[in-house]
Amino acid sequence: MRLLVAALADYANVTADGKLNVFGVFDTIFVPKDKFPAVHLLAVVALRLMFEYEDGDAHHILAVTLVNQDGREFARSEGAIDIPKIEPGNRAVVNQVLVLHQLRFDHPAKLAVAIRWDGDEKQRLPLDVVSAPDTP
Repeated sequence: MRLLVAALADYANVTADGKLNVFGVFDTIFVPKDKFPAVHLLAVVALRLMFEYEDGDAHHILAVTLVNQDGREFARSEGAIDIPKIEPGNRAVVNQVLVLHQLRFDHPAKLAVAIRWDGDEKQRLPLDVVSAPDTP
């Protein structure tokens, strides 16, 4: 499996003809310091996966987790994917949009979205939750 696109964003969708649209890619959430704990209402993890011959005719596990610097998990989504046989020289591309609702942050933190395929980490997307500077 090759991860062609991995992004944390405000919104993403897949068109009827298979295009992945991603809007508002970010890696930082700003929270006024007097507003902790804070809830981020909606975020998405947008993925574009490519499978080739060696991935086909097999059962795989895709896991996406929100972790802190110590590896503690705050949210997790995991699913089984059965890839049909892929002929040599061919490929299959799949788009995945994982919606994250109501992410709660009790304080500023350095986090990451870890993407694992069959237990192996393929990508880590940074996510910093920071106190926003005071505005006049």
